[in-house]
Amino acid sequence: MEIFIRVFKTFINLATLIIVLFFCFRCNASTIEIDKELFLCNQPNKLCKISIKVSIDRQPSHRWISKNKILYAEFPTQLDFAKLSPIVSPDLSHARIKLQKIASYLNRESVNNYIKEHLKNSQSRINRIEYFAVNNSALFYFGDTKKQPLKNNLKTEIPKGNLVVALLDSGVSTNHEKLVDFNVIQFNSKDNSYGEKDSGLGHATGILSLLNLKENANRKNINDNVTYLSCNGITDGKYDFISALRCFNWLFQQPQVDVMLNAWLVSEPGCKPEWNYPIQMIWMSGTIPVFAAGNNGLKHDQSYSPANLAPLGADLPLISVGSLSKSAQRLSNSSHAISQCGPPHPLTSLYAEGENLKVAVPFQFDSYQSVSGTSYAITFVAKALLRLKAQFPHSSNKDLVLALYRSARDLGEAGVDNEYGFGELDLAKAIDLLEEEIKQD
Repeated sequence: MEIFIRVFKTFINLATLIIVLFFCFRCNASTIEIDKELFLCNQPNKLCKISIKVSIDRQPSHRWISKNKILYAEFPTQLDFAKLSPIVSPDLSHARIKLQKIASYLNRESVNNYIKEHLKNSQSRINRIEYFAVNNSALFYFGDTKKQPLKNNLKTEIPKGNLVVALLDSGVSTNHEKLVDFNVIQFNSKDNSYGEKDSGLGHATGILSLLNLKENANRKNINDNVTYLSCNGITDGKYDFISALRCFNWLFQQPQVDVMLNAWLVSEPGCKPEWNYPIQMIWMSGTIPVFAAGNNGLKHDQSYSPANLAPLGADLPLISVGSLSKSAQRLSNSSHAISQCGPPHPLTSLYAEGENLKVAVPFQFDSYQSVSGTSYAITFVAKALLRLKAQFPHSSNKDLVLALYRSARDLGEAGVDNEYGFGELDLAKAIDLLEEEIKQD
């Protein structure tokens, strides 16, 4: 009898262990469901302890990229950042990792639900799936293909203590005397490869050369403390939504991105709401996006920049940079208008120098050219943000952006106006403002 009891207890213990391992396995496998009350939670599993009301509905959409071969689908559920803020606020420790996990959970469950509801009869034909957690969408590849599984979610090793600046453009080359010391990691969206390729006749390489943070001969060059991520998503200088989104997703998956430069425009003017959610995700993950306003002059209905959106709310405009001459006059072709997307706001929020700038070009090791425009003016704002992040590591990204706005030198009409936004970038004044705020605290 005693032996029987021991065997029975052993059996119960083993059964309990198997059940625990089973549920934990399900937890690690990221199996998630969204119930009728819009909770993002694990399957009933008290061991995993995930139950967060963080999701809201949006209009779903799908379209064929290649007839009967590649289907792109945006799913009807996205994260509610207002409810997520206490958990993944960009200023909280490990917030980026938490947001990445939650977004990935939601994305994979959305894919599973979409297959069950819309692709049940075609499931056997699905060759592979490319996940876009940054937008809760996916690409479904059908039929036979010899391409290897996509690996664009591989994370980059970032040296501890480094700042990270990312550039979404047409790819760079560091085969130049001014760039040989730059630590650049590049992902090429079109063919899912890694390695430097400048497909835009030097556009992104020129921008990169202006990001040198050495101010003068008496100051230490902190390039060694900066990691540069380049995503070649505007291949050959041509905008493609999927390629650009793939870059957003790759950058979102990285362990750290402090500032993200966007010197690209969409192919047609007008509001592109499909970029609202990805920009929100990038911001919530602790990255400050900086956009070029464009070079279309005064055309209220001809804005090609995603910065015409207001994804961060009316009280925090996206950083959209216009270009000034050497004499601090706005260049005539620098886009300046009232945005027609969402609450009316200035299309350009800040101005910086953008005339006759000497940049590296990847044709020869020592070749340069003189350029002008908003694509290059954004580098001064990016460098200012990196300086502020290095000097004020405990200030939030929102505080840093607002410091740049509040310290800008007023241009045009007094205060914020539709032609000049907040005015001209003034880094020294922004530093003074932040130092004063810290003293008051």
